[in-house]
Amino acid sequence: MKNYSFLDDVPFLNQNDLLNEFQGNARRISELAKLDLFDNLVDWLSDNNSNLGNKRFVKTKIKLKKNHNEINVNKDSSGIIPHLAAAEFVVFCELFRGCSINKSNLNEDHLLSFSEKLIKEYLDKNKDKAINILQHKLLVADTLRCVQLLRELGFVLQDGKTSRQLAIGANTGVRDVDGTHAIPEIKTNKKSIISNIHNDEDLVFNMIFVRPFHVVLIDAGSDVSQLYLKINEQDESNKILAINEEIEMGLNILKKSIDEKKTEKRTLITGYRIDHNMIPDVPKFFSQISMVIDDVTELILTIGAGNNAKEFEGRVRKFDEIFDFLRNCNLNPVRIKMHADGSMEQQRRSHLFGHFTLNSHEIIFCKLKRKILEKSLINK
Repeated sequence: MKNYSFLDDVPFLNQNDLLNEFQGNARRISELAKLDLFDNLVDWLSDNNSNLGNKRFVKTKIKLKKNHNEINVNKDSSGIIPHLAAAEFVVFCELFRGCSINKSNLNEDHLLSFSEKLIKEYLDKNKDKAINILQHKLLVADTLRCVQLLRELGFVLQDGKTSRQLAIGANTGVRDVDGTHAIPEIKTNKKSIISNIHNDEDLVFNMIFVRPFHVVLIDAGSDVSQLYLKINEQDESNKILAINEEIEMGLNILKKSIDEKKTEKRTLITGYRIDHNMIPDVPKFFSQISMVIDDVTELILTIGAGNNAKEFEGRVRKFDEIFDFLRNCNLNPVRIKMHADGSMEQQRRSHLFGHFTLNSHEIIFCKLKRKILEKSLINK
C-alpha cells in the first residue's frame, strides 16, 4: 500500500542539518530583534497580555486583486514583512520552547551559540531519539509558520477547541494537531524589580498546545497501521478516529460514521505537504469532501519539495488543478507561494525559510461553503 503521507518527501536529518535549521531561525530572529516592531511582537505574546488568545499580530489584511487571490512572499515582501515576522517569531517559540533568553542576548552571535548548546543537550541525552524529536519539532514548526501566516493574513479564524478536524495524509497526526492549533506564549521576567531598562528581562518561550474537539486522521501508510490501531483502542474519550486507508476509502468510512451519528461533520480539513498522487481526481475528491463537511469548513493544504524536480512539478500542477477548481466553484481560494520563479528545480530549491526539503513551498486556503460546492459539482 503506497504511503502518501507528508513524511514521504522529508529526508532523514543528521546533526549538522538540525543545527543549520535551528541557527537559520535564530539568525532571522536576531534580525527581527533590531526592528522597531520587535517589542510589539514580545508584548503580543507576553503572558501578561489579556489578549493572548488573539492569535493575530497584524490587524490589517493584505488587499488581494479581485479574482486573483495569489500571494508570492518573495515578490510582495514590502507589505507582508510584519506578517512574516509574526509567523517566524511563532516558529522560534516552538524551536526554543522552554528556553530562557535575556532580551539583550537576542543577537546573532549569542543565538547561534545558544542553538549549538541546545542541540548538544538534546543529543547528549539520547542521540537516536533526539534526532527524531528534533526533526518532528522542525516539521511542526513549518506547520506553525504556515498556519500563523494564514492567521496574520486574516484567513484562519477557527477556534481549535471547537474544531472538528479531518487530517489527510496525516502520518502520526503531530503536524495536524500540534502545528495547527498551538498558541505561542512568552513569559517575561525582569532581572530586577527596580530596573526600568526594557532590555533587562528574561524571555521564556513557550507553546500552549490546544487539542481540537475531535479529529479524524486518514493515512494509507503501513508504517502507521499499528499506531492507528492503538489510537482507536485507547481513545476512551472518543476524541479521535484514525483510518489507515487510501483517501477515497477513508472518506467513505468517515461518511458512514457521520451517517450513523458516531461522529460529526468536519469544520476543518488539513493536508500538510500532500503528495500529488493522493488526490488523482480533484472533482471526485471534493464531491466526497462535500458529504463530510459542515455548512462552512476551512481547508488548509500545503505542498513540499518532493524527492526531485519531477515530483515537485507534480505537486505544483496538482495545486494548479485544486486552485482552479475551487476558483471555478466561486469559493474564492487563496494561494501563497514561498519560493522564487524559474525552472522547477530552481523553484524547488529557492525557499524563503531554511532548507528546501523541510519547509512547505505553497499553501492553499479556502472556506468551503457546502451548498456552493454541492451546486457547482452538480453543474460540472
